[in-house]
Amino acid sequence: MIPCYNVEPFIGDVLRGIPDNVYDRLETLLVIDNHSEDKTREIVVKMRGEMSRDRIRLLCNRRNQNLGGSYKIGFDYFIGNGFDYLIAVHGRGQGQAGEDAKNFLKIIDSGASVDFIGCSRFLKGSELSNYPALRKIGNYLVIALQRMATGKKMSDPGTGHFCVNLKTVMTIPYRNLTSKRSFNNELQMSLALKGAEMREVPHVWRAFSYEKAKFNIWTLGLDIAGSLAKLYLTKKGFASFREFSTKHNLQQDKYVDYDLL
Repeated sequence: MIPCYNVEPFIGDVLRGIPDNVYDRLETLLVIDNHSEDKTREIVVKMRGEMSRDRIRLLCNRRNQNLGGSYKIGFDYFIGNGFDYLIAVHGRGQGQAGEDAKNFLKIIDSGASVDFIGCSRFLKGSELSNYPALRKIGNYLVIALQRMATGKKMSDPGTGHFCVNLKTVMTIPYRNLTSKRSFNNELQMSLALKGAEMREVPHVWRAFSYEKAKFNIWTLGLDIAGSLAKLYLTKKGFASFREFSTKHNLQQDKYVDYDLL
């Protein structure tokens, strides 16, 4: 699954970067376009024809659902169609989608009991380039806080390159998680609260200068802090929040406002 928004300059390279031996293992390669304002959709359709990859499907949101909303739509699609695992990668090409997918498949093929595999920019053996010092410091702070709150030693709780067991996803209230950029953090929090088996693999990541204008790092930090506070209060039994509720219904709040091409 590739959630994306305004990735016209990059999505072609991302799709080309998925080698045949990985593509052949995928039943569906779903690109979720979050109501882009450029030619992202046209590029995906063009690449599907040029590469003769008819398992590339394009899901177009009729309105922008934010990043977390696109993930929820993807979960709905793959769970509703009976898939076992979901692999998610970025549409902007910061990471190596093909190599990351290979690493996920190796772990799955090994028969290891695992619910979530995340790529980490901060794990030993990873490569991180062009990453602003302020963002790195912020990430280290979030990592420390989320480790304390979840009890999991994950080193990149906000990763957008991951593989997840969909049977496990069905046991958490994923539709109640935030639709904001901090969705990935809340996903790991919810999985940890459920006792999921989680592990990481090294990651090669390139940050681009234009990213600084795409979101407010302070707003993101406050959103994550709020989620961590809710998780802490939930674990202590002081309060109950819908994001981490143990009672949920997969028939409620389903996202259907999209076109599938």
